[in-house]
Amino acid sequence: MLLAPLALAEPLSWIPVGPERGHVMDVASAGDVYAVTRVGVMRADPQLTSWSRDPRFPARVRLIAADRATLWAATDAGLWRLDDRLTRLADLPAGLAVDLAAVPGGALVALRGAQAGIWRFDGTLVRVAEVDPWQIAVDGDRVLVATLDQGLWTSEDGGRTFAASAPGTVSAVAFLEGHAWAGWSDGRLLKDGVEACRLAGPPISLASIAGVTWAVVDSATGPSGSLARCGGLPRKVPPPDDDPVPFQPTGLWPLDDAHALLGSFRSGPLVLDADGVRPARTGFRATIGSDAVVVDNQLTVALARSEEHTSELQSHSDLVCRLLLEKK
Repeated sequence: MLLAPLALAEPLSWIPVGPERGHVMDVASAGDVYAVTRVGVMRADPQLTSWSRDPRFPARVRLIAADRATLWAATDAGLWRLDDRLTRLADLPAGLAVDLAAVPGGALVALRGAQAGIWRFDGTLVRVAEVDPWQIAVDGDRVLVATLDQGLWTSEDGGRTFAASAPGTVSAVAFLEGHAWAGWSDGRLLKDGVEACRLAGPPISLASIAGVTWAVVDSATGPSGSLARCGGLPRKVPPPDDDPVPFQPTGLWPLDDAHALLGSFRSGPLVLDADGVRPARTGFRATIGSDAVVVDNQLTVALARSEEHTSELQSHSDLVCRLLLEKK
């Protein structure tokens, strides 16, 4: 138990924040749906009727990806594969893994830092592109890579080789209904290289719902905590019935042509479909316990320490918002 006293300049005031449901950091779908949280991986049926903790994964999972019956996971330092058993495949080079994607015959890791690049695993881990990557999208052998300084990069051979496609700051990439989508820091959304619409801020994740493209807009420059429909106005996500504060999205992950999982900072998972947004968090428990007390105008926070205490982890949206701000 760690007691951390913090001196307060002014007496505390209290703001209602509602029940803590957990932070959705990454999502993959392989029949069932898997959500990475700060305290482990949660698993739900395809309809998201109920969640439970999946004990098969290693501790400190940051990223997850799926290819049919095979699941891939990246921790702070290692790459793992889960099929009929859990296998540690390789140590990751020094740096920060920011995205993970399954490709035919292997997986791609987007790594930032001292050994930044796209790293491909198909028996051994090899750097295949020396770029500073941000996000990966895969459709068969087609791969898109977003970078914040080096533009859009593409591959047509499953991520074995890459070529620069367009300059600029790319904040999101996705393959939706067979089309290549890329979002830019000025709010542009391009479909197969042609501008489809312009949003109020940089998109950080994309999904297609019944033929309509949706984006989570960067809260640093666009309307805070908003969804944007391509060709429509951004809108705040209304809080669930039992929450008194607005919903704060961390990402949007397509589940099928009609549904996407909308992750959040503290409200757990929701579903976006043609009818709107609805909670999908029955059984979802992904919080880190803590207690706080004020004594002599000092806030003392007791943090529970355990192998899975990963409160330092950030979701993709946390990182992209911070990095986009640093670029300003």
